[in-house]
Formats: sequence, C-alpha cells, structure tokens
Amino acid sequence: MEVATKAKRTRPGITTHRCQSLLPRDVTRQRGVPTTSPARTALDVAPTLTHKQLTRLVNDALRQKLLRPAALSDVLERNPYHPGTKLLIRFIDSPNNPTNSDFEDEFLAFVEKYGLPRPEINFPFNGRKLDAFFPEHGVIVECDGWDFHKDRDAFEEDRERDTDHLDHRLITIRLTRQRLRATPDDEAARLKRILSWAESLRRLR
Repeated sequence: MEVATKAKRTRPGITTHRCQSLLPRDVTRQRGVPTTSPARTALDVAPTLTHKQLTRLVNDALRQKLLRPAALSDVLERNPYHPGTKLLIRFIDSPNNPTNSDFEDEFLAFVEKYGLPRPEINFPFNGRKLDAFFPEHGVIVECDGWDFHKDRDAFEEDRERDTDHLDHRLITIRLTRQRLRATPDDEAARLKRILSWAESLRRLR
C-alpha cells in the first residue's frame, strides 16, 4: 500500500488517506516509492478479502519470507481495534508452518470444523516435507491433487514415499479434494478412527 507523503497533493479521482498510527517500521520503499510494510499491508487489506484469499495471502508471504511472524504480531499488538486485527490474530494464535496450497488451507479448515487434532503442516522429515503430520499418532495425510500427481514419475515417487514412511512406522493417508468436499462427514469419521487406532498401536510398542 502506497504511503502518502507530507506534501499536500491532489489528483482527480484519488483520495489521500493519512494514517496517524504509522510508525517508521511500518513504512518501507519499493523502487523508491514509500509503501507500508508487508505486515501493515496485510492488516489494512484483511477486511477487504475473503477468508480463503486472506489465508493464501498470509501463507504465501510467510513462505516467501516477505512477512515475518514477529512483524505481524507486532503490528497486531499496536492496532488492537483495527478491523483487520481480529482476522489476522489466528495466524499468531496457531503458529504453524505456512501452507503451500489452498487445498492444505481447506484441509486445516476441515480439521478445525470436525474437532480433529491440529496437525503439523509441511513438516520436514527424512529430506521431504509432509503435507500434514499427526506426530502423536504417527499418521501422515497427503493432500493429493491431480495436477501434481498425474504423470508416471509422480506416481512412482508417491509410492516410494509411502513405503519409506511405512518403514519408519508411519501411516500415510492420501486424501483427494473430491472426497474432502463430497463426503466430509465420512472422511472425518474415518480419519478419527484411524488416528485412534494408530495412537493405540503406538502405545503398545
């Protein structure tokens, strides 16, 4: 978001907004143009975005290292009554690795809706990243999209990953977006049963 300079300039069709709460750390420059920092920009645009759009904006910015959790926390603490604060606080209250796709966002919303344990997202393991990992249960959920798994190499890699995880006594569940949307109640009930069984099995080891 471009920051208005102190000089009073008017242009037809443009309304200048001057924010009195901006601190020096809320301002940066892009190609010489004064702009708000990524954290402050996220705060200001949050009320204009859908839940899905805001989730992707924040997660993409975190993943690309454009936005730092500490900077986001700082700007929220200084602006408790800003309409964007209540929309962004969940990214601070539930710290996790940023998601890589809207499918992963959808899975986390599914987990919350059905009262499932919150998994670790993009958890590093054995040189790979697990889409969703329930460490206390030893269960991995891979959010499978056809676009990323439709060729022979991807097919073979998926089976290699699953076998390697099983060798480490980790169970892999492959969940498609179609199943998640078409039969969410059934998927939630089945995942709860698998998590319960897997947790019991680990206790016996």
